[in-house]
Amino acid sequence: MLATSMPMPAFAADTNDQARAAELKRQGGLSMDKLEFAAAEEAYKQALVLTPSDATLHYNLGKVHQARDNYPAALDELEQFAQSASPELRAKVPRILETIAEVRQRVATLSIVCTESDIDAQLQLDAIEIARGCSPTPRIVRVSIPHGRSEATLKVGSVKFRAQQLPVTLKPGPILAFRVDLVARATSGTLRVLTEPMGATIYVDGQLRGNPPVELYLKPGSHQVVAKLDLYNDASVPVIIELDKTKDLTVPLSKGALITQKWWFWTGVVTVVAAAVIVPSVIAANTEKKPADGSLGQVQAPLRF
Repeated sequence: MLATSMPMPAFAADTNDQARAAELKRQGGLSMDKLEFAAAEEAYKQALVLTPSDATLHYNLGKVHQARDNYPAALDELEQFAQSASPELRAKVPRILETIAEVRQRVATLSIVCTESDIDAQLQLDAIEIARGCSPTPRIVRVSIPHGRSEATLKVGSVKFRAQQLPVTLKPGPILAFRVDLVARATSGTLRVLTEPMGATIYVDGQLRGNPPVELYLKPGSHQVVAKLDLYNDASVPVIIELDKTKDLTVPLSKGALITQKWWFWTGVVTVVAAAVIVPSVIAANTEKKPADGSLGQVQAPLRF
């Protein structure tokens, strides 16, 4: 009885963990083949808990996140693989650095500052929650840049404060900073803005607030609304917001002067025409052989290990 109650040797437990992890990895691979990415992610995560030193699991998780368009998570896992994999293992993915660079181009970093603190505020990007809580201290959030689309809407919803939203252009690289004015529901009024014609860009007190129709919750008092639209003159309108009241504002835009009607345009044309007489002969005398067309190609890497 004493012998059977004694703890098993540590190497036996390790062997069991490795066997279980191998089975989970196999199940993850089968799920990947079926494009069942959620199941594959769960299997790989469980295997990683059992065998945290297995770098291949970081690579596999990176490919799962990439397939699910979760590029920040994919970037973390692929970078972890590049750091922890042995030279022999890394050699199986010779273009891992190119893959990481490609994924990094699909990640935008936002710095979100709210004028008031609310730990329960919900931060959404195109109706998808990206974080909870907002305050005057910058909140750094990484988000995916969808394929073929960089324009999005950042919305901050709260029980105590009126929901606010801002237009966002997602870009990789430098941190994109946004300031959100949180206004208490009991201490604000509503401003609804339209323009004639529609399609303008609206700024309130110097802050970009999107395209009409725009509904904003502002503190009572004076505010300056500016509407901008290509081929039209900018329009600036002062408004006064009253507590718990709604103000509807339609901003008319007047046509701007065509560039060909401006005196300096014709001066520029004369200069361009004179230069155009000289340029063709210079080009003909300095024509070089066209370099061979090239292509960056596609990053080739295994789907998983």
